[in-house]
Amino acid sequence: MSIGVYLFRLKPMLIVTLILAFIPAMAAQVINVRVFTIASAFILLYDVPIDVDT
Repeated sequence: MSIGVYLFRLKPMLIVTLILAFIPAMAAQVINVRVFTIASAFILLYDVPIDVDT
């Protein structure tokens, strides 16, 4: 937050750039959570054995 305020004081466009830089990271996190939630639901639903030796 403090970096955002500092950048906004320097040049307002920099805060927009900062926000745009975090959008792909946030999207990847959302996709990651959904994929693993679906995978764990599949494992629980179909009782898929997990091989821990590999």
